[in-house]
Amino acid sequence: MISIRSALLRSLLPAVLLLLALAVLAVMHEVRDEINELFDAQLAQAAYAVPATAEAWPPIKHDDDPRKDMVIAVWAEHASAPTFHSPSQVALPKSERMGFSTAQIGGERWRLFVRQDRGELIEAAQPLAVRNEAATEIASRVGLPLLVLVPLLVITVLFLLKRGLRPLTRFAAELDARSPKALESVPLVSLPAELMPMATAMNQLLSRLHAALSAEEVFVANAAHELLTPLTALQVQVQMLERAKSDERRAQATRDVRRSLERCISLARQLLTLARHSSETPQLPFRSLPLGQAVRAAVSEVLPKAHARGIDLGIARETGSMIVGDERAIQTLLENLLDNAIKYSPAKGRVDVSILERRNRPVVRVSDSGPGIPETDHGRVFDRFYRVTGMEVEGSGLGLAIAREIASRHGATIELRTPGELGGLDVDVVFASAVASQPTHS
Repeated sequence: MISIRSALLRSLLPAVLLLLALAVLAVMHEVRDEINELFDAQLAQAAYAVPATAEAWPPIKHDDDPRKDMVIAVWAEHASAPTFHSPSQVALPKSERMGFSTAQIGGERWRLFVRQDRGELIEAAQPLAVRNEAATEIASRVGLPLLVLVPLLVITVLFLLKRGLRPLTRFAAELDARSPKALESVPLVSLPAELMPMATAMNQLLSRLHAALSAEEVFVANAAHELLTPLTALQVQVQMLERAKSDERRAQATRDVRRSLERCISLARQLLTLARHSSETPQLPFRSLPLGQAVRAAVSEVLPKAHARGIDLGIARETGSMIVGDERAIQTLLENLLDNAIKYSPAKGRVDVSILERRNRPVVRVSDSGPGIPETDHGRVFDRFYRVTGMEVEGSGLGLAIAREIASRHGATIELRTPGELGGLDVDVVFASAVASQPTHS
């Protein structure tokens, strides 16, 4: 697990120490330049204040005397030996280069200043080691406080990080202290601006979670109620079967038990299908598929039910539209729509399936010759367990809910129209834009 505090420390401390080191180097560079300018000025001043004779050279009485590390020599014009040389164990060679220069004398680097005055050549020199010693001494005096400053800087950064992350710690502790049922929004009053996006997103998540849990509670209650009715009937029918005296009553009771079992199994399958295709369930990756293939598979699946009721079921129109989606889910969507159409159409009725295109969008239309759905109920028939009042057909009210869940997953919409092409209900499933086209099947 990555800690924000550790990540900040790993990035912040090296950056601060690097900047501190760069600042020290910059200061030392400036100090060295100032030292060089100061010693050069002293060197030039000594060259201009040179005495006429060695006896006039004032004695050096203390270590702070700038002449302590200097050597001064004076040559007459065309002379090979100096007419004046300050007391020193190093003999300066005669240099014809005016101004400041650097030379190697006695195996050591020296700084020289040479000038001419009324035919005489005056030379002042100083070893560079003197300047290096002065720079090193200043560096040690500057560096020691900085070495003490580094741990203080680390402690300060740690303290400020802990203090700065305290609102995040309090926010996490508040969430951790909540019970699983506490889904109310997190107060945003005392939070810093940096935590507001996360807290707002958390509140939105809690709101969605609360709505989802509430919907699931309603769903579970409705599912229990829907299952309780056929199970209670089944229990009564089993008792009737046990008490049946004649073969006729026993056969009728057996048929009733089988019908109730089929209803329970159908309801359980629809509940599983709804759970499988709900928005919270991970789905298989989509792929390109021919829409006509899914329509024909769905028609083949429900064809026995249509034949059992004498309903004329067929594909009226078809295009070669291609869609992107889960083929099994699309087939389930169409099977639910066809099952509803067959169930609500009268015996010997008719159900047509058409594949159309509307503004480059594939459309599957299921038309039936049933009673249709009043426009006032068009918005409610997609609710789970909702059934239109006055309908005598048995059902769980989950078919259109399942269809809507699958359609939503595929970016499709479902439109209802009463009366439809066959006088009953038209259900249009409008998919996203077509991705390809195939030759139309006859």
